Amino acid sequence: MAHRKNVKRIDPRYFLNETVNRNDDGSALEEDVFSAIGDMVSRTGLAGKGAKKELYFRKKGYRLDSKIDDTPWASQYDFARFYEDGDKYDADHSGMMDAWDDYLSTVVKSKARIGKKKNDDYERNKQRGRDEEESARNQAAADREEARKEAERNSPEGRRQAEMDAELRADREKKSRNMAAARGRRERERKSGGDGSWSDEFDFAHQLEEKKKK
Repeated sequence: MAHRKNVKRIDPRYFLNETVNRNDDGSALEEDVFSAIGDMVSRTGLAGKGAKKELYFRKKGYRLDSKIDDTPWASQYDFARFYEDGDKYDADHSGMMDAWDDYLSTVVKSKARIGKKKNDDYERNKQRGRDEEESARNQAAADREEARKEAERNSPEGRRQAEMDAELRADREKKSRNMAAARGRRERERKSGGDGSWSDEFDFAHQLEEKKKK
């Protein structure tokens, strides 16, 4: 036969006087009778452990107000529900502090992680939008510059400038070819017994200039 633990029974009438708020003269304050009965039931544990913790938090929860206010992602309502729904927490200061530690390590940490992820996604999307706007501005500026250059090229002044540029390029290329030919000729003369002096190159270049003038 299983051993039955002797549980001490408490008469609820013992707490009737404690649930009545009185004036200075000892007379009872007018209050809701259901609130008084609810406090009495919570004290006696007739409504369960959750009700006792709810009553304890309503009377002693102010001790954690500063901690809750200084902790991001924490709220008094959420912690109260966490504390009252936890079966392993007692209706005393030790149980409430244990619930607070677990609340920080589970609920608050998870909220902070989710909040950080949302904030990172927001910043990433914001930066992506800024990059796209910058790229669009650069592309528009490049298109305007290309249109301006195209208009200049198609204008009479642009066509004349293009012709002059083509002539200058042709002249430089011709001079380069002439200089290369002069160096080749000088090298051949040196190998064939010529003196290979700079005067030969000067005479050749002078002859080219004279031909251009004609």
